[in-house]
Amino acid sequence: LHTEGCDGLEAMSRLQARNGIYDPDILADLATLTGAQQAQPTFELRLQDVQVGMVFVEDVRADDGTLLVARGQEVTRHLLERIDDYWSDLQLPRPVRVTRPAVAA
Repeated sequence: LHTEGCDGLEAMSRLQARNGIYDPDILADLATLTGAQQAQPTFELRLQDVQVGMVFVEDVRADDGTLLVARGQEVTRHLLERIDDYWSDLQLPRPVRVTRPAVAA
């Protein structure tokens, strides 16, 4: 992933988001060794599968480049309605990347 221009944190985030492909213990060790530890795990999902409370890790763009959701935006009920009403038929080129921040106790 470094050859794609990703820094260590971004590369680690992408590897961790591919649930079930890589051993999580090995990824944790790799993150420690490379200094690319990540505070929150990320997930790759279809846009239609995001849930309230998740936060987008990357911008989400339509095929024509139109910005649909900005990086850092939290998923709200209103955003889910917009996705269902207007964007449900979009065929995005790849899954969206989100994180689920820990809830403070």
